[in-house]
Amino acid sequence: MRTQKRVLVVEDEDDTRTGLREFLERSGHLSVEASDGLAGLAQAETWHPHAIRLDVRMPGLDGYEVCRRLKANPATESIPVIVVTVVQDDALNRLAYAAGVMACILTPFRLEALPTIIQTAIAGAARRARPNARREGNPPRPSRAGRPFAHRDPRRWSAVRYTGQVTVYLDGTVGR
Repeated sequence: MRTQKRVLVVEDEDDTRTGLREFLERSGHLSVEASDGLAGLAQAETWHPHAIRLDVRMPGLDGYEVCRRLKANPATESIPVIVVTVVQDDALNRLAYAAGVMACILTPFRLEALPTIIQTAIAGAARRARPNARREGNPPRPSRAGRPFAHRDPRRWSAVRYTGQVTVYLDGTVGR
């Protein structure tokens, strides 16, 4: 039996927060909510989630500052953060990645893809936690650095930006 992963949902809109929590629980995750950035920081320290789904635009602390504080705290720095935003400005999305976000999802997106995005982010964080743990006999994978995006089918490209860690396609498949 697979261990249920804990996901913290930080969202200021009540209906969205409750709906996401219920969807994640139906998908087999344990979930807890926070209605603003400060509550999210407190929940992350006490509850130790496996992943955090974070809204960018919130009153008080915005998602960028919450993520910076999470990454500056040794107790929460390894938790993967997934940001959901309606902002389609690449400069603002770069701010999110600079703050330590693992995946930036542009809305609207397919809600059914969220559990896969979360599982991939958790797996990526676990791999980064043990960078030298390579099985004997398996050669290292070639680097994708400098590889153009033209090799990807643009009809399958999702609202999730390629970050070097997670790419999710419109049909729900996930790549790295």
